[in-house]
Amino acid sequence: MAASQNPLIPAWYDIVWSGIAVLVLALSVIAVVSISRSSTQLTSRQALGWTLLVIFVPVIGAFAWFAIGRRSPATSSECAARPGRRSAGARLPRPLSETRDRADDRPTLAGHVL
Repeated sequence: MAASQNPLIPAWYDIVWSGIAVLVLALSVIAVVSISRSSTQLTSRQALGWTLLVIFVPVIGAFAWFAIGRRSPATSSECAARPGRRSAGARLPRPLSETRDRADDRPTLAGHVL
């Protein structure tokens, strides 16, 4: 018995729709990764809202994120109010290998610390 093909849906139709599904999935994954990388600029609710929008409305949500979401960071007071978050301009502490011993900074007189 020969393999039967559906005469109503040609093979190219399946291939095109499979390609579209892969593109939509890739766009959604890229948008969620972008949202997670921008989480320092967003409040928790904003990040959750954008993520849910991208997951439940994939094409519109992802395009909305790339068109609108990346340009609307939270105000600095909202970001500063969240514990554990660093602002973009905050300096990280220097590694111990780059710091000098505090004893070297003390004034001395004839080799004795004052």
